[in-house]
Amino acid sequence: MEKVYKVGIIGCGGISHMHTNWYLAEPRTEVTVISDIDSDRLQAYGEQYGIEKAYKHYIEMLETEDLDIVSVCTRPKFHAPLVIESAKRGVRGILSEKPMAENLGQAREMVDVSQGNNVKLAIGHQLRFNSPYVLAKELIEDGKIGEIFRVHA
Repeated sequence: MEKVYKVGIIGCGGISHMHTNWYLAEPRTEVTVISDIDSDRLQAYGEQYGIEKAYKHYIEMLETEDLDIVSVCTRPKFHAPLVIESAKRGVRGILSEKPMAENLGQAREMVDVSQGNNVKLAIGHQLRFNSPYVLAKELIEDGKIGEIFRVHA
């Protein structure tokens, strides 16, 4: 019998639904707990997905629950502290939304703490493999659109 990985979701806003649906579609994962500072959103999310365990404070969730994986689905300014605290508390895998951090120092700390605690850290930069982005990268590399000095999307 294959191991079923216990997953916690931190942040129950828009993008978290995508994460939860990915985990629901994967037979080796089970979303067992959620965390959000908004009580109403937390309750509605739990009801929508049948998740009974819910915490307003993610630290309490991390210290109470035995999680294998955490998805960080909050606003970008919270990514670094949430990843760092999750890595320090025994989670083995973390999937954080983009952008990784607000600055290079935070990003480095996220990587260092994850590596130091033997945690696999992934950042959701999945669009870079979509054909329009791959083509744009090729055009830039081939010098077909000139020198790039700024990208705004």
